[in-house]
Amino acid sequence: MKQIEVQGDAPTKNCLPIPKASYQQDLGDIPIMPEIDIELTLAFQQALLNAGVPVTLAQQAAGIMAKDDPHAPHLGRSDEDMHIVRSAHTWMRAKGFFNR
Repeated sequence: MKQIEVQGDAPTKNCLPIPKASYQQDLGDIPIMPEIDIELTLAFQQALLNAGVPVTLAQQAAGIMAKDDPHAPHLGRSDEDMHIVRSAHTWMRAKGFFNR
């Protein structure tokens, strides 16, 4: 087991500071973060489906939202990405999701 030293403050004012701590972990067990977090994508997709968005559009929009970069302009979305997410939002509005 290797020891990892974790210390410092959170990068934004909306986050709690990370306390100074020392953790022991087996570095071989740490998963490599994929570009798109599968669990996050599935959660977004299910939320969109529950809101009445068609399956294909929900899949596309969920994949885009899961890879959003809060530090990039327009969350790192291309014009096509923004069109897809807006389309999903339009379906949600048409199905009365925001009137609940």
